[in-house]
Amino acid sequence: MVELKLNKDQENFLLEVTTFNISTRYPDYKESFRKKATRMYIKGHIEKIEPDPFVNEIITTGERII
Repeated sequence: MVELKLNKDQENFLLEVTTFNISTRYPDYKESFRKKATRMYIKGHIEKIEPDPFVNEIITTGERII
């Protein structure tokens, strides 16, 4: 087990990002997550997780690679 020292904002952010995996894994949650996941919502989270010019370009242009 890793002992990370997280402040409350970091802890809340990690809990929210963890729900992304749960939301996309289970059909019951998939539709509600899809409605919540606007381009700006996702962009803000991606920038917090890993700022990457390639990812930001995909978000900006709206193009899907997959």
